[in-house]
Amino acid sequence: MSQELDEQISQLKKYKWVDLHGLVTCATLHLSTPESDGPRCVSISLLGKGSFNTAYKLVFSNDTEVAASISCYDKDNFNPEAKRSEISTMSFVRESGLYPDVPVPKVLAFDLTFTNPACAPYVLMEVVPGVTVELEDNKPNDADATSKSHARELALVKALANLQASLSKPVPFDKIGSIATDTDGKYVVGPLMEMDQECWDGPFESIQDFWRLQLQEAMLFAPK
Repeated sequence: MSQELDEQISQLKKYKWVDLHGLVTCATLHLSTPESDGPRCVSISLLGKGSFNTAYKLVFSNDTEVAASISCYDKDNFNPEAKRSEISTMSFVRESGLYPDVPVPKVLAFDLTFTNPACAPYVLMEVVPGVTVELEDNKPNDADATSKSHARELALVKALANLQASLSKPVPFDKIGSIATDTDGKYVVGPLMEMDQECWDGPFESIQDFWRLQLQEAMLFAPK
């Protein structure tokens, strides 16, 4: 790797168990072919950081851009099935044709182990063009900064409302749970996963079955 790339990596925030040099290696291997070692990574930068993942943008010598997402959970707390369901959900939203207004990146590759060169589970995706909300908020103020800020906030709320409305469309499933992929590559309903990777069991045949389980667990762990 070049000295410039090493310097970029040294300045990036990361989880202590993550090896960003290894992440670059993983992405480079994905872009390689039997005939070629693939393009060279020329830059890496922080794409965004949320409550559950940190995403990096990798740019290669052939102008290919790859988004690499790393989970915030360490080896003791990571749930690979929850992450697998997350990946299946992204692919379903992108491929089903039901949500043409939802900009979901294509998943290029993933590894849900801690034994790969990145030392952490990762997901490689296409880069979706746009500007993060954080970057919008950090724009320099000007004379009518307040009105512009309110306009951006309103546009953000409308965009989120449109996304929520689109994702609320009926789906071709008859059970309650999270989307998974079976051995044939077909989208099915699996156990219900939360954003924090907690599993609520299932899939459930009805909302009554779901709440019945919640009531049973509440009674089981209620103080005596």
